[in-house]
Amino acid sequence: MKAGYEMRAIDIKKWQRVVHLRDVEKLTYKEVGQHFGIDYSHARSLYEQATRNLRNMRNGYVLTIRAINTLRSLFYYEPVEPTPERVAKFINKDNGRELRTIPNCGSKTYYEILEWIEYAQQIR
Repeated sequence: MKAGYEMRAIDIKKWQRVVHLRDVEKLTYKEVGQHFGIDYSHARSLYEQATRNLRNMRNGYVLTIRAINTLRSLFYYEPVEPTPERVAKFINKDNGRELRTIPNCGSKTYYEILEWIEYAQQIR
């Protein structure tokens, strides 16, 4: 999966189904695999991907952990979750210079955050 992944409805439903089968219905990976017609090791990796992506989903868009940590560092002293609008205002204020000074925020993470902001503006 590439960084900055736009969620599709089919992905979300499949991931929610996998998590439901595993966590609520308490099925084994082998049983989850049989439900989807895949091997148990693929079911295990699908479950891990589903839990990670559903946890990291922001407005229907999956950000990498590095981008999430960058946003948390940016708004460290504020108790609310950073929204695309707030981040966009912050980036426009100084042309993103302060964002790039955060550790581990290179150009790839910077552009991923910009794509997230663009995506959020498109769906509104």
